[in-house]
Amino acid sequence: MKKTLLLMAISLISNSFVQSQSGQVKKITLTADQVGGILNLYENGLAIRTSDKRQYEFTFYDTDLKKSGTAKFLLEGKRAYINSTYFDTILNKILVVITERKKNTLLVMSSDGKKKKFVDLVSPAKSTINTNFITIDKTTYLLVIKKKKVLLCTIEIDNGKVTPIEMPEEWKARTILKIMRVNSKYLSVFYLDKKVKNKTFKNVALLDDDGKVVEDMLVTNEESDFPIEEFSITDLGNDELAIAGTYGSNIKSDYSIGMFVAKLENLKLSYIKYFDYNSIKNFYNFLPEKKKEKAEKRAEKNAKKGRSTKYLAVTHPVVVVNGNLVVTAEFFYPTYRTEVTTTNVNGSAQTTSRQVFDGYQYTHTMILGVDNNGNKEFEYCIPFYLDYKPYYASQRLKRRINGDEIKYSYIASNKIYSFSITNDILEVNDPKKLVEVDEDKKLKSVSSNIDSWYDNYFYSLISYTTKEKGKVIGGKETNYFLLKLAVE
Repeated sequence: MKKTLLLMAISLISNSFVQSQSGQVKKITLTADQVGGILNLYENGLAIRTSDKRQYEFTFYDTDLKKSGTAKFLLEGKRAYINSTYFDTILNKILVVITERKKNTLLVMSSDGKKKKFVDLVSPAKSTINTNFITIDKTTYLLVIKKKKVLLCTIEIDNGKVTPIEMPEEWKARTILKIMRVNSKYLSVFYLDKKVKNKTFKNVALLDDDGKVVEDMLVTNEESDFPIEEFSITDLGNDELAIAGTYGSNIKSDYSIGMFVAKLENLKLSYIKYFDYNSIKNFYNFLPEKKKEKAEKRAEKNAKKGRSTKYLAVTHPVVVVNGNLVVTAEFFYPTYRTEVTTTNVNGSAQTTSRQVFDGYQYTHTMILGVDNNGNKEFEYCIPFYLDYKPYYASQRLKRRINGDEIKYSYIASNKIYSFSITNDILEVNDPKKLVEVDEDKKLKSVSSNIDSWYDNYFYSLISYTTKEKGKVIGGKETNYFLLKLAVE
């Protein structure tokens, strides 16, 4: 989702949707059995994946939302399941990893679905694949787990051969946590290092297209530095890279206490700056006024005692706007519910209770801008109004850069929320209602998503259910639409 982008977001011809100034380029109506997971093919269009028992089908649409074909395949093994499905923009192929017990099969499909090839993945004995494939230029990387050890490997897409990379001696004391593509030259490897007794730290290394480590310990090298929790890395051009994310006080905790921004020139650290959450203005403005005041006073006291505010967060890749590096983070915390179970033991009823994870509650987003030397130029905290609690943490905001303007948006509670930053100034828009219904009907539910597609276009899959007023039985109707949206 992306700010105004979204606003415009759902301008349907019918009265069911709110009109907006930019918006709808094309709309198609879907039936319930045509609705499934959307696979973004970017300039090639998109595909919707549906299934009927063990039969899977991809329905392809071009960028004008015209149906361009279908592709079907069958999961033959009784315990086979689809591990992952994604479109590799470097290979220009759809990759589907199918897992059955300890066997992995790769389905390689063209972006139009007309060409399919099944390849058996030949990986190290007693190992499992645990990541998507990442192509740098000519080499495709993946992570494999063998006997609780994470191996960095290469894969030959044509024949499925998986080959572990021989890492330098010091990597025997390291655990690889994540790999990410930096550009056509480098792969970034995020790792946990245990080489020093009773001390662990996380850091980043860069590998080239030949699997060689070209630079190690990119972000931090000093004992006084904070441990990194999570990060993203961005190619700024001119042999400059930006790394931004969150840091914590304890390597064993997933909670962060602040954000960091680092800049590298010619693969050497130019600066790294830390921004403690206690130093951020209006960090608690998602709370009601009285609770906000209490939280701010508590944070102030904690700061004086050297204590920090702890939060879970996910960060967006750094963008350069108006000469500033802009970092966006979304904050959330886990919630739990109590489940009560009653059992009969020897004729007597016994009741037990337990705490069960009930999803992540998103609270707010923080946007931080720093200049070319890492000095803070602006900071904003904007409340989240999500009406659901996802079970998996991921970016909920959608973002679009338009010149010197950054546009943000998301959908919740049948409304489109959006805001923007232009010339370092924040502007928050009034939320817009997503779906309107006729007076003789009641809106029962709305489900929607909006995501970037290509250039300034976005797609949205929407379903909404109405019920005729006054009808006790029947009168319900559910509609499904796939939209192409444009943002100027």
